[in-house]
Amino acid sequence: MKQLIKNSFLAIILLLTLQSCDDNETELLFNDVPAVRLEKQAKELQDLLKSSTDGWKATYFTDDTQLGGYSYLFKFTDNQIVEMASDFGGNDNVTSSQWALQIGATLKLSFTTKNKIHELSDSNNSPDTDLRGQGYKGSFEFLYYGTEGDDIIFRTNRDFIELRFTKADANDWSNIPTHKDIWESFPSSHLAYKIGNEVSNFSYSNIRRFASNTDTNTSTSGFGVGFTPLGVTISPAIDVEGTLYREFILSDDKSKLVSLDGNFEIEFIKLPFDLTVALRTLVDPVFASQSFIDSYNQVNAVHQTIFPQFPLSTIISLGDSNIQYGLGPFVARHGIFFSGILGSPDLLGVSKLSPGLNWQFVGHLNPMVDLIVTKAPYKVELLTPTVTRLTSDSDPNFWFILVP
Repeated sequence: MKQLIKNSFLAIILLLTLQSCDDNETELLFNDVPAVRLEKQAKELQDLLKSSTDGWKATYFTDDTQLGGYSYLFKFTDNQIVEMASDFGGNDNVTSSQWALQIGATLKLSFTTKNKIHELSDSNNSPDTDLRGQGYKGSFEFLYYGTEGDDIIFRTNRDFIELRFTKADANDWSNIPTHKDIWESFPSSHLAYKIGNEVSNFSYSNIRRFASNTDTNTSTSGFGVGFTPLGVTISPAIDVEGTLYREFILSDDKSKLVSLDGNFEIEFIKLPFDLTVALRTLVDPVFASQSFIDSYNQVNAVHQTIFPQFPLSTIISLGDSNIQYGLGPFVARHGIFFSGILGSPDLLGVSKLSPGLNWQFVGHLNPMVDLIVTKAPYKVELLTPTVTRLTSDSDPNFWFILVP
C-alpha cells in the first residue's frame, strides 16, 4: 500500500513537471510568434517588391494641405539595390541606391542611401520661405500596411500619410520626362470650377504644386497637384454630389483639366489684361472717381496724424500680386490676388491676401484696400493698349485708371 501511494505521488510530480515544461514551451512559442510573423512578412514583401518586372510607381503627396504630389518610380533589382526616377527637381535620370526592410515594432521600408526621394526630406530644400527648415515635408522611411489588390500600401513613419505602390510598366519609365511638359503647359496661375451655382477660385503655385482657395466666403479647401503624362492627379479629390474626382486630362487647347468621365472640369482663368507687372493710378479726378479719392483722403487723414514725417503718396501701384503705397522714402505692400472670372472674360476679380512689406506699420490703410476688394469684380476697358480703366461691376460710380 505504501509503495502504491509512493508511486502515485511520483507520477503526480512527474505529470506536473511535464505540464510545467509544456507551459514554458507554449509561452516561449507564443512570445516568438510576432517576431516569426514579421520575419515571414518581410520575406513576402521583399519578394513582392522584386516581383514586378518594371517596378512600381507612386505619387507622393507629402502634405496635401499645402503641397502637391511628386511622381516616383522604383525598381528593386535585388535585396539591396533600387533604381529610382522622379519628376521632382530638374533631373529625371534613373539613379541607383540601397534599400532595406527593417523589423521593429512593425515592418518598415527604408531607402538607406541617398537618392531622389531624399530630396523631399531635405530641410534645406524648401519651395519658399514659408516652409524654410521644413523642406517639402517628405520622408524616406515607410511603414508597411499590407496590400489592396495588386497595390502595396505604405504610410509615412512620422505623419502616417499613405503612399500607394502600383505596378509600373515600361511606358511609365519613358514617360516620366513628359510630366515636366504638362507642368510647363499650365497657362495660368488661376484655376476655377463650378459645382451647382457655386464657383470656387484657386491661386496655383507651380513651385508648391498647390492650388490655394482664394474665396474667404467658402469652405472649399485647396488641393495638391501631381503630374501624369496626360494631365494631373489631385489630392484631396473634389467631391461633386458624391462623386470624387481625382484624375484629370489636360485639354488639347490647354484651357482646362477634364475628368476622365468628361463630366467635370477645372478651368484655367486668364487675366483680362497683364497684371504680372505693377501698374499705377493717381489720386486725381482724371484718374479716379470721387469715391476712390474720398477713400484715400480718409486713410490719409489718419496717416498724417501717425506718420507726418512720411507723407502718403498719391500714386498707388497695383499688380505683381500687390497693392503698394509710398511712404516718403519707403513703401508698404499688401498681397492682392488678381483673377479672371469664370464665364466672364471682361471682368477682373480682386481678393485680399496676406500683408506684405512694412504693412504692420500702416494698418490704418486697410479700409481703402478693403474697399477696392469689396468693389470687385471690375469691368475692364482698354482705353489704349497700355491704359486700362477699371469700373466696379456693382457700383459704376467707383472706378480708377491704371497706367504703366
